[in-house]
Amino acid sequence: MVLAFIINNYYGLFIALGIGLMSIPFRVGRGIGASLISFSIVFEAGLPYLPNFLQGLGMNPLDIELGMPTSAQLNNALTYMTTILIPTAMTSLLIMPLVYLGILSGLSMGLSYAIGGSQKLPIPVEIF
Repeated sequence: MVLAFIINNYYGLFIALGIGLMSIPFRVGRGIGASLISFSIVFEAGLPYLPNFLQGLGMNPLDIELGMPTSAQLNNALTYMTTILIPTAMTSLLIMPLVYLGILSGLSMGLSYAIGGSQKLPIPVEIF
C-alpha cells in the first residue's frame, strides 16, 4: 500500500525527474531516467489491478474459503494453523502480490529499454 501511495501521488514527479535525467549530455543519466519514466508509467497503470489478479487466481485475501475446521482440528489448533491457515495467508498476502510486482517490474524493464534507446534488448531476439 505504501508503494501504491507513493506512485499514485508522485508519478508526475518521477516522470519529470526521468526526463531531466535523460536530458543530461553524453548519455550520463539516460538509463536511470528511462527507468524512472517506465517505472512510473507501468506501476501507475498496473498496480490498481493487483486485487483483480488475486481474484482471478482465487487468492483474494477477503474471499478465501478456509473451510470449517473439524473438531479434531479445533482440538489441535497448531495443526490447523500450520496446514491450512498459515499457508493460505502466506500465499494470498505475500507470495502472489510479490509475483505480480515481479511481472510489473519485468514490464517496466522492457519499457525502460525501449524509452532509453538501448541497442540491446533484455531478451535475445533473432529475426533471421
